[in-house]
Amino acid sequence: MLTFASIITVNVTDQQAALAFYRDKLGFEVRDDAEFMPGARWVTVAPPGAQTSFSLWPLSGPGPEGRTAGGFKGLSFACDNAQATHDDFAAKGITITQAPQMMPWGLQFMFADQDGNVFNVVGPGGTM
Repeated sequence: MLTFASIITVNVTDQQAALAFYRDKLGFEVRDDAEFMPGARWVTVAPPGAQTSFSLWPLSGPGPEGRTAGGFKGLSFACDNAQATHDDFAAKGITITQAPQMMPWGLQFMFADQDGNVFNVVGPGGTM
């Protein structure tokens, strides 16, 4: 039986720049940073305490053809307060691609990483 998503791959153009973004701007912890195979580096990051990690995989690395960086990844992050998270991201210079808006499921906004990979953030509400 499946229990949780272990690793989600995010394709990036520059693995070191991606590591800096996810670690320094989003506050993710580094789970792995080692040589995967000759010439390929395995880097995974995750929100502190999360079960699911994100592999920051370079487009130049081995893998199936047709991989791209950028665009909406179909992934939503949960947070305790979407407005406060939005304000923190904006203060750090993170690109906000959709301003906070109240939806039936809570307050949400969207942001992009350094390669234009877009993610959704949802919180239970906010002060708008």
